[in-house]
Formats: sequence, C-alpha cells, structure tokens
Amino acid sequence: MRLLSFDGWRGILAALVVISHFPGRTSMWGTRFDDNFAAVVDFFFILSGFVIVSAFEKPMREGYGLRRFLTERFGRIYPIHLFMLVLFVLTEFILSVLLQRFMPSDRAPFSGIYSIHAIFTNLTLTHAWGLETMTTWNYPSWSLSTEWAAYIVFAMAMVLPGRRFWPVALIGVIGSALVLFFVAPRGMSSTEDYGVFRSLLGFSTGAFCFYLFRALKARGVLGRAGFWTFTVLELATLGLALTAQLTLGLTPWAVFIPLAHASFLLVLAYEGGAVAWFLSRRPLVYLGTISLSVYVVHAWFVLRLLNGAKLLEKLTGSEWTEKLADPTGWSVQILKGPEWAMNLLAAGLLALTIIVSHFTFRFIEKPGQAFFRRLAKRFVQEDVTIASPSAQAAKA
Repeated sequence: MRLLSFDGWRGILAALVVISHFPGRTSMWGTRFDDNFAAVVDFFFILSGFVIVSAFEKPMREGYGLRRFLTERFGRIYPIHLFMLVLFVLTEFILSVLLQRFMPSDRAPFSGIYSIHAIFTNLTLTHAWGLETMTTWNYPSWSLSTEWAAYIVFAMAMVLPGRRFWPVALIGVIGSALVLFFVAPRGMSSTEDYGVFRSLLGFSTGAFCFYLFRALKARGVLGRAGFWTFTVLELATLGLALTAQLTLGLTPWAVFIPLAHASFLLVLAYEGGAVAWFLSRRPLVYLGTISLSVYVVHAWFVLRLLNGAKLLEKLTGSEWTEKLADPTGWSVQILKGPEWAMNLLAAGLLALTIIVSHFTFRFIEKPGQAFFRRLAKRFVQEDVTIASPSAQAAKA
C-alpha cells in the first residue's frame, strides 16, 4: 500500500532537516521550532513503522522470508550510506593530510568523530547501537543505524509463534518509552547512545497506527466523511503534532510526541482532505522519493561550507565563522553573517542538496537496491522458513 501523501510529507520533513542543519543564523535560528526540531526525525521512524508493517507483515507470515526481507531492507539504506561514508573518509584524508597547510585543524587526522574505529561501526550500520560516544562521520546516518535495528526486530518478531508483530510492538512502545524517560540522559534527543530505543518507539507507534487505521477502515469509520471534514481533521492533528513537538521537545515528556505524530498520520492515511491533496502533488512526491539521499547527502555540503569559510578567513584575514558554546561546554562552529545572507545560503544549500540527490538516487540508490533485490531472490527457496501453514503442509 503506497500512500502518495506519505511520500510528500517525507519529502517536506527531509527538506526541513536540511534547513535546520544549516550552520548559520537564519530566520529560524533560535526559534522554538529550531530548539525543538530534533523530534522531527521521529516522524521518519513512525512513517517507517506504518509502511513496513502494512507492506510486509502479511507476506512474511505467508513465506516472504526472513533473509529476503532483511537483504532488501539493507539494500534500501546501505548503498547511499556506504557511498557517503567513502566520500567522508576521502574528504578527511584530503583535508587533514594533503591540505593541512591551507586548512589547519586543531584535531589530529582521523580522530574524534572521524575515528578509524567509527569507520568499521559505520560499515556495519551499528554506529548508533551504543558502540560510539558521539555521532560519527556522516552524522545524520545515526538514524539509518537505528532504523536497521528496527528492521531486525520486526523480522525476528515474525519468526515467533503467532507471527504477529503487535506483541513485540507493544513491548517496543512501553519499554522504549520507559528507557528514554528514566534511563537515557538525553531522552528523545538520544542518537548514538539510546537512539535504538528512540527508533523502536517510533517504529512500534507507526505499527499501531497502521493497525488502528486498518481496523477503522474495515468498520467504515469516516468512510462517508467529505473533503472538508478530512481537511479539518488533517489540520487539527497536524496542529496537535506540531504543538506537542514545540512544547515537549526538550522535556522528558517528549516520549509522548510520537503519539501526536501518529494521530496526524492516521488521518492522512485516508488521503481525503486538502492537506493530503497538497502532499500528493508530483514535486513533493518526488522529493519524498529521493528523501533518503536528501537526508544522507546534505551534511557533507554543510561541512564543506564551514571549510570554505575557514579558508576565506585564512586568505582574507576577516572573520567568517564564530563559535557558540552551550552551558555544558559543547561548542559548535557556525557561519558569520547577516540574516538575509544566511537565508540565501540556506536556500542554496537545500537546492544544491536536492539536485545532487536526484543523481545519487538515480545512480547510487536505484542500482544498489536492484543489486540487493537480485541477491534477496536467491533466498526465496532456501530461506529459514516463515512459511504459511499450507506451504509447510505441502513441503511435508
């Protein structure tokens, strides 16, 4: 079941991630939305849970295959991740070894977030499983690592007696919320440390969102609602989701944000109102189609902007960057300039990211996915069984 409005919403979220990561004082800088933006990533996890369970739970009960599923899902996220990791490693070598004279750094080559150890955890997509002390290399990819963990949990749940995901999803919602609320130091801002629990919370919430949607559709709930009724419901639930994010984003109560996000997805899934119509327009759907590339590619350009600014400082003697520190002592370097210039640069960053993502999607993602699909087909006959009762009887 493909919902075009989901694709459009995913595309908008990916674009917002790019803008939020721009290293400068844009008009969004310092606003409540900017301060609470981290929870937007959880929308991706919820979307994933809804889509994966709706598309694969029934087929996996009927023999789709454990290894086939995991191979295909790995192939969905790994090619672009690997490509960008290689690019990041090459860039680190060039900047820290070959161009050290022109762009000096206080950090030793291949240290800190660019450590040798982190290359191997990134290669295995385990770098956000508590094996690192910070986000490493291509920093947005922490969510791909935790997404991969959620895929594994879903697949393993489908080999349990009953072959239903909802019992595991229930544990995922309750258990992950408790861990994030009571144990995780940063709660719903967790990434490389407790990010797996954050992903499982969103993924499991998305699964229950699908179950509820399926039950409501089967009973004809809202079946006769009109365009404007759905529009009001879409706007109301979207407002609820944004309000929850803006008010709870930096508090321990942020564990309830996925519920608010899920309410919007539940209504959006009907695709009956103006918001769904808008999100289903072709440009937004395509943006959603290439959203993984947009999400994974943009950080490289963000860091190159800062490299360019540092080079300008060396060449001109003027200040093009500044450092900001929070109360914990963590510092971040940003571009220095008027707000209007930062807005233009941020728009340019987004445009460049989308253009490049068009090509990485076409020449990296699609061929990579096709390769893993071919590989997965080899497991169709030989896979560890997740076969239907009739298939098992036939084998007997």
